[in-house]
Amino acid sequence: MKTTKVVMFVIWVLGLTIGLSFTGAWAQERVLYYSVGSTAHPDPHMGTGYVDTTVYINSYDSLVRPGKDYSVGPHIATDWTVSDDRLTYTFRLRKGVLFHDSSELTAEDVAFSMTRLIKLGRGFSFLFRDLVESVEATDKYTVKFKLKKKFGPFVSSLVRFFIVNKQCILANKKPGDFGEFGDYGVGYLMNG
Repeated sequence: MKTTKVVMFVIWVLGLTIGLSFTGAWAQERVLYYSVGSTAHPDPHMGTGYVDTTVYINSYDSLVRPGKDYSVGPHIATDWTVSDDRLTYTFRLRKGVLFHDSSELTAEDVAFSMTRLIKLGRGFSFLFRDLVESVEATDKYTVKFKLKKKFGPFVSSLVRFFIVNKQCILANKKPGDFGEFGDYGVGYLMNG
């Protein structure tokens, strides 16, 4: 018991000493480097970690975005409807959203991204692979998700679904395990 108190006191003194050394005159002489100790998967359909998600949120867009009050609101999707049987979700997209190469994000990119995520079976695919039966672009700015079963938090789970540029992925695919889609552009996104 006494040993524990002594150890806690020593830790407290060290913490206080270190804390004080970064204040006052010494603060300008000291630099603290911090590393998260992890690298991110640059492909938004491959990783799930904290660093990965931070990269994805800052590099890719999702249909919906979480709010400060734990609600989910529009982002790329301006609004959505849900069928009476709760199995079909139809999202209308914002017009004029551009990828980094200046091509416009469309419903085809959304449908392709969900299909790609599920087929790759990595990253956040676990949220959707047993749930999404089909996804289709019904027009340039409308995408429809058909679910296999009712799932109340479906829209909320879409905050972890990041949209990739179909044209860019297909232009940079390499031979792989996915038939006509080759490696689904994984090599390109992972290695540049």
